[in-house]
Amino acid sequence: LRGLGIDNAVVELDGPEMPIMDGSSAAFVAAIEQVGLRKLSAARRYVRIKKTVRVDQGNAWCELRPFDGCRFDVTIDFDAEVIGRQRLVLDLTPDSFRDELSRARTFGSVQDVEKLWSMGFALGSSLENSVAISEGRVLNPEGTRWPDEFARHKALDAVGDLALAGLPILGLYRSYKGGHKM
Repeated sequence: LRGLGIDNAVVELDGPEMPIMDGSSAAFVAAIEQVGLRKLSAARRYVRIKKTVRVDQGNAWCELRPFDGCRFDVTIDFDAEVIGRQRLVLDLTPDSFRDELSRARTFGSVQDVEKLWSMGFALGSSLENSVAISEGRVLNPEGTRWPDEFARHKALDAVGDLALAGLPILGLYRSYKGGHKM
């Protein structure tokens, strides 16, 4: 919703969590575009970043900085060679969200998901809804959707996490090794 610029919607779920679909938000974007949007006459409110706010955790960090617009600058740096260091800088608009972020799938190592399975979590995880990494390679037969799909998915996560602020953010979000916890 935030990526498409929607800030006045009612969402009803009939289950314990959102369905994972293919591990991206593309199906939700397609469904929203199919029903269409209506512009309301009420003025839109924003959270404007007026000074830099930063969170550090070890060598990971994220920050919000003043910026005239909504920009994401996300850098990831994984030990796994297949991911490595990737950076994505994107001005968030409905078009850039649809074309550049919405199809980025969640990802993880087979070893990590096996631990989650043993605890009763991520039971629906499969090659159809996530990019699986094992022994230094991507296991999905089709590979990744972009060479930097991992950074794109981290940016997609950040859009969703920052949506929890309740209003669209006018500012620059930067991160290095950021994640949901940060």
